[in-house]
Amino acid sequence: MYKFAMMTRVSGKTLSMVVLCAFLCLAQAGAQEWSWHTETVDTAASFTSIAVDHEGNVHLSYVNGGVKYAFRPAGVTKWFTTAVDGSNGFTSIAVDSANDPYICYTGYEMLKYAHWDGKSWSMQQVAPNSGQIGYSCGIGVAPDGTVHIIWYQLTLAGQGEYYHLKYAVLKNGMWLARTVDFDGETGKWNSLRVDALGVPHISYSGYRNGEQKYASWNGEGWTVSTVESRMLSKTGADHPGEANSLLIARDGGVMLTFMDENSLRLARRNGGSWSIEKVDTISNDSWFDYKSSLVLDHMGGIHICYQDAQRVKHAYWDGKRWQIQVITDAGPPARYPSMAIDRQDTLYISYQDPADGSLKVAVGIRNRNPHIPPSTAAKK
Repeated sequence: MYKFAMMTRVSGKTLSMVVLCAFLCLAQAGAQEWSWHTETVDTAASFTSIAVDHEGNVHLSYVNGGVKYAFRPAGVTKWFTTAVDGSNGFTSIAVDSANDPYICYTGYEMLKYAHWDGKSWSMQQVAPNSGQIGYSCGIGVAPDGTVHIIWYQLTLAGQGEYYHLKYAVLKNGMWLARTVDFDGETGKWNSLRVDALGVPHISYSGYRNGEQKYASWNGEGWTVSTVESRMLSKTGADHPGEANSLLIARDGGVMLTFMDENSLRLARRNGGSWSIEKVDTISNDSWFDYKSSLVLDHMGGIHICYQDAQRVKHAYWDGKRWQIQVITDAGPPARYPSMAIDRQDTLYISYQDPADGSLKVAVGIRNRNPHIPPSTAAKK
């Protein structure tokens, strides 16, 4: 049942024609908006993470009585779901060049890794007996298939409190691990991307010093820069760096989103410095409410999915200003949103529905003849 209907994928030639036609249509369009519909995936969910492979298949990891995986083949709207592990914790998903999914998850104060090899899930613990691991993790796969993982190490075995961001790369069946940053409480919020050359890039919080930081691997060690901090900020924010999401553009450009106590911000690297702008005013309460995802469409348009006062929002740049769409209204539990985009610029946002706690995916299509006000979007 869980072959995940690979035979429904669009061929590379057909997909190229679709992308070309979409690009030409978009080039002729003026100011545009995005219309949305929702699809139900499962009865419940938390800690969602979504990805789209190069053929348009959608992959989703989440927690519902344990870590689960959902798959939506390209060209259809049916979702297939399967259990991965009985653990409960934060999840993050990535896909490789063969369209196979990889998941990291922090269950029961440990870090685990699962990989679908086309027939079954293989699982292993990362950094066993190293101490307690918690909060978020991130995973990325290089073009050559090398797997990279980051996580937040709470304690070291036999040494007590640690609170630092750790990184590991899987080589020859062994995880090679190192600490990224020894500053206080670094990495509670983190994001990992691997570029076209296989170089890992990380954005992460430095909570104690009130910093948003960025690191890239130079072949021998981590080159670290401070994007924003309470010392540099002109906004008076005490803890910039929450809910960060990193993106490496096709031209190698680096940008990231992050939150402080009151706002969602976008940072772009310009040479050796960072330019930062405010996207929206937000109001969140607990650490897991601070969640954002950043993607680019094929016209270079920026799209951000994020949580604001337990509402899920979509922000995009229309060429003049930020437009904000509300994907779902507020409700008692957190929404756990995540966003991905396919080659036809269709957006996918996974989240927990406030009405019944079910797992939904909002699907966003560019609307050439906009009639939906940007402050609203199709809701459940």
